[in-house]
Amino acid sequence: MRLISRTLQDTPIQGKQTRLHLNVYKYDCLNLACPDQTFTETLPFAGWKQVRTDALNTFILGVAIFLSNNGASKVLALLGVNVSNDTIQSLYDRIEFVDDIAIKRGNVYAPRFMISATIT
Repeated sequence: MRLISRTLQDTPIQGKQTRLHLNVYKYDCLNLACPDQTFTETLPFAGWKQVRTDALNTFILGVAIFLSNNGASKVLALLGVNVSNDTIQSLYDRIEFVDDIAIKRGNVYAPRFMISATIT
């Protein structure tokens, strides 16, 4: 058992950047047949390799949905969140929308050319 330190960026407080400094345990498996030799303590608010909390990612996407990535990056900097426009794009790329899930399952809710207009 080893103690590992992690630093995560969290939602800003009164426009100031907030960082969480955490100590998590890393365990070594003594069973040689175990496929995973090490286990890290899980956090309910962040994934294993995340540098931002889930709440901050939601906050970033909530602001960015109404602006361009570059504009959202500048607005978020004023609010106390340092994030690049490339990072915002990578957050968008990880989202699966309802239509994407439906298409993967073979369902189509709205055909592509549903609207037809006749001009006379």
